[in-house]
Amino acid sequence: MKMHGLRKSREYKGGALLDILTRPPAIENKETLMEIRDSPIFINDCARTEFWLNYELSISIEYAKSHAVFRKLTFCDQCVLLEHTHLAIFVFTSAYDSYCNESKEIHYSNGDKIVVGGDTGSPNDLIEMMARCSLDSVTFALSKALILLNPDTCGISAEGNKFLEQERVRYTRLLASHTFERFGDRGIA
Repeated sequence: MKMHGLRKSREYKGGALLDILTRPPAIENKETLMEIRDSPIFINDCARTEFWLNYELSISIEYAKSHAVFRKLTFCDQCVLLEHTHLAIFVFTSAYDSYCNESKEIHYSNGDKIVVGGDTGSPNDLIEMMARCSLDSVTFALSKALILLNPDTCGISAEGNKFLEQERVRYTRLLASHTFERFGDRGIA
């Protein structure tokens, strides 16, 4: 849940992607876990959207860096993995925040509604799915880790694939165990 605090942080500034990727994880800095300030003033909506998309990307990078297996990957593998997973991590996290706040729409960290094209399907459907299965924080955290730790990502080295596969198996077992504890013999429908 520390990542939620970082996502809403007043001190976290993001920055250049290379700097974010190579510096120590911001999640380890307790001072960054505060409320976010008012967003900067933008001259148009495109600049505002671009700012918040970059901010959310930097939060996805910080999340990835919180995993020891991610830090074991080569820099190239880290970049490839993030390229393929950061948007899914962002949408999944935004949907979970909306679900927790009983909202029917996903939003950026600052509260702005996320507008998506009609041909892409609606990320807002995720909120409904989370509600139907009564998604709890443990299931969310394990599922989010599984989104990130995808050994089948195109372009990952053989060594990176091996690291990711081991972690994915571990997280899958944890998720299965947690689901069984939650639902017992009746399972999830």
